[in-house]
Amino acid sequence: DLERGLTPIAQSNHILILGWTNRTPAIVEELMRSEGRVRRFLRRRGARGLHIVILSEDVSLERTLELRSALGELWNPKKITFRSGTPLRVEHLERVDFQNAGAIILPGGDFVYGTADESDTRIVKTLLSVATHDAGNNARPLPQLVTEIFDPHKVPMVKKAYRGVMEILASDVFVARCMAQNVRHPGLSRIFREILSHG
Repeated sequence: DLERGLTPIAQSNHILILGWTNRTPAIVEELMRSEGRVRRFLRRRGARGLHIVILSEDVSLERTLELRSALGELWNPKKITFRSGTPLRVEHLERVDFQNAGAIILPGGDFVYGTADESDTRIVKTLLSVATHDAGNNARPLPQLVTEIFDPHKVPMVKKAYRGVMEILASDVFVARCMAQNVRHPGLSRIFREILSHG
């Protein structure tokens, strides 16, 4: 059962990633590289250190080895926990202690779920599932949530689906604007790389 990831976790103020997509290894790597900054963020919420919990429909040795290979020297099994399940089911959300998370990341992934539109639909369904799960406890603040949407026209609908603090990255528009601005301002990509890197 432990290997299959079916037992509930006993964590609080953890970073929760809902779903395994092509983005997940890079997100975990960024969190591990930014551990100092993330630790300060979590300390404000009462956490002692960084712990990442990943809710994945497929929890296996191969998935663990895939993440370990992607992280290289950053790999630390004490700071990463896999749990099996889908964010569309209430009992699976409870398995990863959604309500006590310090922050939630809901990554998009058009390569995993078919098209970009199908990824956006999954994001909206997940947010509605979370809202339905927590509908009877409006006094309790929901964790901060960061998500990715491909179609910018769906952003207003996504905002209505989650009553907590949420950051939405409309990735198609963001990438398009970055490319256009690099035409107008040559060298801008190097500035972006500098801001977003750990070098």
